[in-house]
Amino acid sequence: MEELTLIVRIFLGTLLLSTSVSKFRNLEEHMLIIKEYRLLPSFLLYPFARIESAFELLTGALLFSGVFQQTGAMLAGLLLTIYSVAIAVNLLRGRRDISCGCGGAAGDHPISWWLVGRNLLLLIMSGWVFTNPSQWGSVENIWLGETSQLFHPLVLQDMMTAWLALLFFTMATGLWEMYSRFRIGDKQIKTATLAIGEKAPVFREKDQNGMVVQVTELGEKHTFMLFTNDTCGTCKAVIPELPHVSNRYPDVAVIVVSNPIYYEKGLEVPLGISLVRSDDLMSRFYIQVVPTAVLIDNTGTIVAIKQVSAFQDIVSMFESPVDKVG
Repeated sequence: MEELTLIVRIFLGTLLLSTSVSKFRNLEEHMLIIKEYRLLPSFLLYPFARIESAFELLTGALLFSGVFQQTGAMLAGLLLTIYSVAIAVNLLRGRRDISCGCGGAAGDHPISWWLVGRNLLLLIMSGWVFTNPSQWGSVENIWLGETSQLFHPLVLQDMMTAWLALLFFTMATGLWEMYSRFRIGDKQIKTATLAIGEKAPVFREKDQNGMVVQVTELGEKHTFMLFTNDTCGTCKAVIPELPHVSNRYPDVAVIVVSNPIYYEKGLEVPLGISLVRSDDLMSRFYIQVVPTAVLIDNTGTIVAIKQVSAFQDIVSMFESPVDKVG
């Protein structure tokens, strides 16, 4: 019984330590994933991401070390319950295209009922540790004077068993992710998009300087829009090149669109380029991949759309459309 508790405790502790470290290393990206769940107001996203990751790190440390292991088990149960409820709510809404945001050894998978079931299994394991605490392999033995229960060959053997089980767990979740992606691809899911020749959504927003930028059906300028986010490496490489567009085509307004941010520093744009932060625009233009570029003429008609991998992709958009709209 004591050995089983140690194996379960090390399994959960290692898992939570790996996921928390992954989240801290990619905190901005994790915050954006939380936003996709649409359960929290915008101003709480970044604080929640930090607090949740910190609690996960603390929980993993308590379980791994065996110090206050029942407290660690309770925290693990609380976190797993929150995660499961968040996933279930979005599944019931019909929103299955969200990353679970697990990270670490738990992986990153599209949400599914299988993940809820997986969390239920982990919840049961947390309950086992809570109801069957054991000093076997616990760091608490150092100050209790029971070092024989910590520095024992069987303790290392049990830890190796836990890590082997976690390896199989990671492999199983990885195989499930591959299967899920294959199944989704096989269904050939169609998503809403805007097409060349259609009218672009009319909007009126304020940029980083408080100036109004807009697209109307009777505009004075053509509009080039680059949809980005703050964790996109290609976006960061392309944005500094945008002044070449505004300098060569002075009758084209250049607008960078990104999601709102709730942390210290985000994307920066060159002088003369407008930056608009708006979830609404990302949704209304049906942006699924970033960076995506959209060129709109002064009648509000879309004349070019392209997923961008390099600045040359943007240049190519102007080779024929500008002759038509200029």
